Parts: sequence; structure tokens; C-alpha cells
Amino acid sequence: MIGRAQEIAEAIKNESEILIVGHADADGITATGILASALNREGINYEVKIIKQLDEAALSEIRERDYPLTAFVDLGSGLIDELDFNRVVMDHHSPGGFAL
Repeated sequence: MIGRAQEIAEAIKNESEILIVGHADADGITATGILASALNREGINYEVKIIKQLDEAALSEIRERDYPLTAFVDLGSGLIDELDFNRVVMDHHSPGGFAL
């Protein structure tokens, strides 16, 4: 956990643009809004993409965008091993499939 928090801090320090990918449901949109609001307050450049599911088409598009850091909000825990780029996954589900 600390390592990922440090990556976010480093991206902010380096003024890197962050891609926020949020799940298109009530908690995903809410959490995405909270993260975007915090980044906005700190003057951090970001883009938001809301998706219904993290499938191969979505992953392909995310890889093409090639952001220094991608933050997955309320999704991504089931595919964490397949996310082969710099990412942070913020989800209340664990990779084992149960809710935290």
C-alpha cells in the first residue's frame, strides 16, 4: 500500500497527468468524483474515463493513452495481474473476489 501511495505522490510531485478510470455505478462514480476533486484542488492534471467494465477493449484504449499513472476506481482488482502498466487500483473488492 505504501509503495502505491508513494507512486501517486511522485506523479503529483512531477506534475504528471493521471488517468482516472472509474466504474459506472453509484460508488464508482462517487469515488471517482472525490479523487478528481482532490486532484483538482491540488492543481494536478487528470482525465476521467467512466466505464461499465474493464474488458480487453477498455484496457487496449488505456494502454494506447500511455499515461504516466492510471488510477482505477471501484474496478480492476480482478485483473490486477493483467494490468501491465503503472497503475493504482482503489477498490472495495479484493483479487480473491470478496468485498472488503
